Amino acid sequence: MRLASRLSAAALATAAIAFAAPAAESADLYVPTGPAILTVVGSIDSSNRGPCDPNDDKFFGYHEYSFDKAVQFDATILESLGMHAATIGYEGWPAPARFEGPLLVDLLAAVGAHGTSVTAIALDGYAERIEWSGLDAYRWILATRRDGEFLPIGGHGPTWLVYDRGPDRRYTPDDEARWPWAVFLIVVE
Repeated sequence: MRLASRLSAAALATAAIAFAAPAAESADLYVPTGPAILTVVGSIDSSNRGPCDPNDDKFFGYHEYSFDKAVQFDATILESLGMHAATIGYEGWPAPARFEGPLLVDLLAAVGAHGTSVTAIALDGYAERIEWSGLDAYRWILATRRDGEFLPIGGHGPTWLVYDRGPDRRYTPDDEARWPWAVFLIVVE
C-alpha cells in the first residue's frame, strides 16, 4: 500500500510541500526531506532508497545489517501515518508519561510488510523481536513524542516502541523490558 494513500487529505495537503519528489528507483514512497529517524528493511514491498552502501551506511554495518532496499522515514512522514496516544504509568517512573506516535501495524502496512516476525533494533544494539501473531495482542505504538516533546537521541529517541494495555493495566518490569527505546531500525522477517 502506498504511503500517500494512508495519509488523510488534510495531512497530505499540509505535508505535500515538505515531501520531495520520489526518486526514480523508489516510486512507492516519498523520500524524506528531513533527517531519517527510522529505517525499515527486510520482507517489505515498498522502498524509498536503494541498497545499503558500506561506505555511507557505516552504522548499519556496525550493527551487521545490510539490505537491498529500505524505507526511510523522517519525523514528518512517520507522524503522517496517524498519531495515537497512550498514557503509561510504570512503578519505577516519577510520573505517568503520555506517548504519541503511529501504530506499528500502520507502519508495517505502509511499507507492505509480510513475514513471521518484526525486530526493533535500538542504537545500542538492543533488539526486541515480536512474532507476527503477537502484533495484535497489544496496541504497539512507535512513539516519536513523550509528553508532547520529540524524543531526542540520548533521551530515548528517535523512537520508542511501547504498547498500551489500557488505562486499568498495571505495567510490570517484564512489560517495560519489551519496550526498546532509541529504535532506529525495524527488520521484517
